[in-house]
Amino acid sequence: MVKKKKKDTKEKEIKEKVCEVFEIKKDGEEKVVTSCGMETEKPASTEQIKKENKIFRTIIVVLAGLLIMFFAVLFIMNAVNNFEYKGVKFEMVKEGQLIFYKTSIPVLYQGEEADYNFYLRNHPGKLEKKIPITGNISFRKNLAMEVTTENLFCDGDWNLAMENIRNLYGILDIKLIAKNNSVIYLPKEDYMFLTIQIGNSTNITRTGENTYVMNVNNCEILPAAERLMLETFVANKKLNEK
Repeated sequence: MVKKKKKDTKEKEIKEKVCEVFEIKKDGEEKVVTSCGMETEKPASTEQIKKENKIFRTIIVVLAGLLIMFFAVLFIMNAVNNFEYKGVKFEMVKEGQLIFYKTSIPVLYQGEEADYNFYLRNHPGKLEKKIPITGNISFRKNLAMEVTTENLFCDGDWNLAMENIRNLYGILDIKLIAKNNSVIYLPKEDYMFLTIQIGNSTNITRTGENTYVMNVNNCEILPAAERLMLETFVANKKLNEK
């Protein structure tokens, strides 16, 4: 009967010749001595390979997770800082402790198209909720304004609000004038009339075909003006899309 040879279960060893070079002093002279020998290295076992592969996969998963988190944070930050309100793009800009909401309107400057930036102090979404508008605003070629009180200076907010409105309507070719009740404005369809007055709440109300009232409570002239500007941005965006 022929005996079967037993399978050798021992891992084969790998031998490699290794040499080291030394400098020694003998009898005042430096000599270079080379010492060589055989180094035995055992190959990694199957169990060890599996363990190393597991560690490698774990490292890859962790790195991939960190990468995903990094891009997710960037995406969230970008979504917070850049958003749209009814099709109008806004960017949140920080200037020290102040936060502004920037939007742009294309203009022609020296024969070339450029962006004219506007900075709102109030978030557009919050403005819509805080200051309601009753009735649609139909913008015309001219805006005649009437102010019924002198108590809206409000630590300079009045000047800032009016300057923003003048700049915006100037760019859009809407002429801003002071309303004179003794003047008949013709043609009627070229004018919109806005009365600014103190009220129990801050809002904008359409009172006629082309007449509006801006009620201002608690010195909220700047938010009220920015609410009007916001509707102007939206109307201009729709006009340009047509």
